[in-house]
Amino acid sequence: MSAASLAISTVPRILNKEGSVGPQTRERVEAVIRKQGFTPSKSARAMRRQSDKVVGIIVSRLDLSSENQALRTMLILLTKQGSVRS
Repeated sequence: MSAASLAISTVPRILNKEGSVGPQTRERVEAVIRKQGFTPSKSARAMRRQSDKVVGIIVSRLDLSSENQALRTMLILLTKQGSVRS
């Protein structure tokens, strides 16, 4: 993270709340994160943690109204469950 002038491995430790990082370093990194408007990717975190909240949908044809309706319904339900961020 060049904006904070530290080792690249320090930032993930801070974001994931893992390992030992000094309070001054943590504050510097968090200040840069706020300034840059960074938000962690839910997909990346799910893959890293091997979360079961990742859903894949394979559709053969989106021009069929039945498949379109099925996909819309799935997205509505998944959004209500918090699996999809709008």
